[in-house]
Amino acid sequence: MKIKMNGIFFACAVISLFFLGCENTFFQKIVDVEGGSGSFSSSSGNGSGSSNGLSAPVISYNKSTDILSWDAVSGANSYLVHYGTKNDTSAMSAPQMWNDTNFYPKKHGFHGFYISIKAYDYNKDIYSDFSNVVFIELPAPVITSYDSNSCELRWNAVDGATDYYIYCGDSPDTSSMELKSYHSSGTAYASVYSPDIGKYYAVKACNAHHGEFKAFSDFSNVVQIPSESTNFDIGSSMTSSSTLSAPVISVSYDSDTQANWLRWAPVDNAMNYYIYSGASSSTSSMAIVDSFLNATDYASFGVRLGLSDNLGLGKYYAVKASYTDNGTEIFSDFSNVVLAN
Repeated sequence: MKIKMNGIFFACAVISLFFLGCENTFFQKIVDVEGGSGSFSSSSGNGSGSSNGLSAPVISYNKSTDILSWDAVSGANSYLVHYGTKNDTSAMSAPQMWNDTNFYPKKHGFHGFYISIKAYDYNKDIYSDFSNVVFIELPAPVITSYDSNSCELRWNAVDGATDYYIYCGDSPDTSSMELKSYHSSGTAYASVYSPDIGKYYAVKACNAHHGEFKAFSDFSNVVQIPSESTNFDIGSSMTSSSTLSAPVISVSYDSDTQANWLRWAPVDNAMNYYIYSGASSSTSSMAIVDSFLNATDYASFGVRLGLSDNLGLGKYYAVKASYTDNGTEIFSDFSNVVLAN
């Protein structure tokens, strides 16, 4: 059980209807709006408007706040959001109408997609040319361990992923690997059963939130399946940072829940936190058992221990913080190590 210590979760679907009573023949509903002042709208436009008279927006994306923004365009009363899996506006989706100059790509499930915006006047049915294109990252998974007893290959859950594609081959060259299986997961880690001993495996995250468009991450690290349980050396997949402080963690008993909790305070500039656990105090033998992703608005963190084998008592714990810079995830050093009794 993970808790957000001082926040309130909001989930709302706000749809503003222009031209009441008209059939919606052009714009389609997108995934539910979550946060922000903007909303998607329906319109009777049929996409045959002209591109005369409106300037194209210039958009920018702030990764740490998940805000895609642009200046208001003179003459526009709304904006058209186009998206696709290629950096090619001609291959992007039919537009979704948005009524603000701030857009929240990850809150709307656009991990792994390219986005471009048009200014639009729905009264005159005219629109601008495409804006510049920005890319919203879908991180690659990191394969962390193999359990020979349960025959599970495990990797960290990826924020924005709906599915995982598991590839297998006779060599570590991902270009020669074949798709072995498809896995849907909403857990803190994911697994594939009965991998072939001696074969090489890699995983891609997939975002299938948007109909016929499926976005994929890069390949994960490549691992060879051993005959015995192991935690893989993922150090080469993690770039260390000298500027991101390591968390300071503790275990304390909470009388209200009558349980032990693993707790720590936020780290400046950190976006993600990975929780490691093992049977000894050596971090080299620990594996990722849980995570907080895109956790930039937490006042403190708490994970209840003892509810599952992954987060059990009698184990040692450590935490790493991370942020993403130009597509590369940058990690802190390990926190202090604590024993949960």
